[in-house]
Amino acid sequence: MSSSYGRIWGYIKNIKVWYLIAIVLLSGGLINFILSSKSVALGALMAPSPLYQSLLETMAIIVIVIMGLVSVMLMIRSSSVRSVRLSQIYFSVGLALFIIWFVVVYEFWFKAGG
Repeated sequence: MSSSYGRIWGYIKNIKVWYLIAIVLLSGGLINFILSSKSVALGALMAPSPLYQSLLETMAIIVIVIMGLVSVMLMIRSSSVRSVRLSQIYFSVGLALFIIWFVVVYEFWFKAGG
């Protein structure tokens, strides 16, 4: 029982985890949303001005950033796995997720935003 708490505590103390969380939140525009949340309707997907950001837009950008990050991490992980079959699976899933990420980014920014 104590070893599982030790693993969780080790994970929480890991600076890389906090760095990734900070990068995802900052690139998702959390600070912009906090500063401009009174100027945008709560249910709006896209704000009428590029200076403002809605809650749904912030959450969508955070999901997009996480999706891109996971896809790149899977492709990187494929190079360090000894099993050829598992390496191919990691790379294929990562590449598929990366292609889906490109489609989502295109649809979100160029269709909904423009």
